[in-house]
Parts: sequence; C-alpha cells; structure tokens
Amino acid sequence: MKIALTYKTNKSNRLLLSALTLGFGLIVSGQQMPRYSQYTMNEFIINPAVAGADGQTTLNLTARKEWIGFSKESKTPETFSLSAQTRLLKRRAHISNNKNGNKLKESSKGRVGIGGSVFSDLNGAMRRSGLQISYAYHIFSQNTQFSFGITGSICQLKFDKNYLDFYDNDNETMLAVSNYPSWIPDFNAGVNLMTRNFHIGASVAQLFQSPFIFGNPDIDYQSSELGYKRIYFLISDYRISIEHSDWEIEPSCLLKVYDLLNFKGVKYGPGSQLDLSAKFLYKRSFWFGTSYQTPSSFVLFGGLKYSNYYFGYSFDYGFNDMSRNSFGSHEISISARFGDTSRRYRWMDRY
Repeated sequence: MKIALTYKTNKSNRLLLSALTLGFGLIVSGQQMPRYSQYTMNEFIINPAVAGADGQTTLNLTARKEWIGFSKESKTPETFSLSAQTRLLKRRAHISNNKNGNKLKESSKGRVGIGGSVFSDLNGAMRRSGLQISYAYHIFSQNTQFSFGITGSICQLKFDKNYLDFYDNDNETMLAVSNYPSWIPDFNAGVNLMTRNFHIGASVAQLFQSPFIFGNPDIDYQSSELGYKRIYFLISDYRISIEHSDWEIEPSCLLKVYDLLNFKGVKYGPGSQLDLSAKFLYKRSFWFGTSYQTPSSFVLFGGLKYSNYYFGYSFDYGFNDMSRNSFGSHEISISARFGDTSRRYRWMDRY
C-alpha cells in the first residue's frame, strides 16, 4: 500500500513518501484503531460509556498478533492494551470532623464510572502508542440502565525509517520526518443501554479527526488530509437462556462505519465493516463461539472463568492472499474483576 505525504516546499512536493506501512490497514481495511476480536470481553475499549457499568473494578490485558509466519522481514501488526475501570460507590452525606471544624461532605449517588487504558500498536513502519482517560455517568431505572461516557486521549505516532521506502533516499527532509513523533490529542464518546437480556451501545472515536503533526521545527509539517478520521461503532447482543439447562446463547453484532480518508480528492477505505457472532455459555463460567467479519474472515474464540479471573483466546483467519500465506491472527485476553456483589447488578455480567 502507498500513501503520499507532501511538504510545503516546491522541491518536496515532487517527492512522495510512498511506503508508510500503516498497521491499521488505513487503506486496505480502514482500521486506524487497534483491532480486537474479543471486544465482548472488554467493551470499554470501544465505548467509554461502559466504564463502571457493572459496578465492579475490572482490569483487562489484551495481546494480539496478526499474520503470524507471514514474513520474518515484515513487522506484522501486533497490539498490546492494558485497561482498568471502576464505579464510584454510593455514599451518603456525612459530617466530617477536622481541625477547621465540622464540614458536611456531599453524598455520592454511585452513578459515576471512571477508567483508563494504555496501548501500543505496531505495524510495519508505524508505531502508535497512547493513553486514554474516561468518565461515564449511569442512570438506573427499574431493570434498565442508561449510560453515557467520554474519553480524552493522547497518542504518539512514530515511523521507523528502516522500514520506509522512498522514491529518493537522499531526500533529507523526508528522512527527517521519520525521526520526529507526531502527538495526536482527541476525544471519544459513547452511550450504552442495558436490560436484563438485551444490550445496545453506540460510540464514536476520534471526534476531532486530528491531523498528523510532526515536531521538527525546521520542517513544520502537518497534514489535515492525512489524519485520523472518525469511526462509528454500533454493538448489540441478546442473551437467550435455554430452558431447564445451564446453557445460554448470545447472538451479537458489531457495525463499524468509517469516515473515508480523502487524499488529493481521492477517497480511500471500505466505508463499513460488520461482525456477526454467536456465543455459547455454560454456567457463565465457560464459553465458546464464532464470528464472521466482512468482507471475508472468520473468528473462533473461547474462554473460561476461574474465581475472579477470566481467560479468553481467539483465532482469526481470512480468505485472502495475506492470510493464506500466514498462520492467521491470534489474540489473548485476561481479565480480573473485583468488588462485592452488593455494589453491582448481578444480571449485568455480560460474559
């Protein structure tokens, strides 16, 4: 894949940076954010409204490696993510005694959730690392909980010049860009609705569509054309209990819609991607299932619960030349959940 970056000088405008191997498949798959197959184990990574939704404190570690065995010389995509989220407990107003006298401390209604995550995503010449901080507010009525949330993020985008291919390798201006990272601030937002058996959430990532800004003052380069575009997520699932058994079935879907990259009047990207999944659960302590992801890939996944810990694994395989020359993509997810049952709604255990 080839993406051209142009510069402000006439000389540089004639030279194109042609092989930025974007790990998110910017043109091939439209993926500007890290891709996860086990998003149902940690929906917080795509929707900030989920922070604290179940009332527990949750830690999640995810590691993903794509196209294993494709090429020893290629840096195939790999992603690492560590996230934490919790809900601030409900607390009554009370009087606090201190050296300055009595002070009335306000009550907390237990509606606020907070969370954060760090991640690193590598693909070919590009590494994207970042930090996200989230705030969520939950409103519970009868057997329905409505939530909304927002995330502030900062990420660093950096290129390894050893993996870049230039039309003119002697161009110092273009080579200098790869030595300076681009710092990209942005925001995500989302809403979430949960009932006893049904769940639907919607979110949007990269609201500001921040451009790439590289920090060399001599180059003073930024691109409003080549920047992060908005990505819209819609996720829904429905849990079906099988009568007189400990088994449950959970069909689900995830729709991703992308704002297309518009470069020099040409639009790139697939526009949308749909994941259709079916999960089978036994006593909510063991699960397995499969997903189909458009345009042509499938996922096998499974996991188990032990005490407060959850372990998940997924295998992705696509019917394309890239996958046929590799051993597929692999993802491992480990979660830990803590907190008394009195602080959460038991039926909101989503996996």
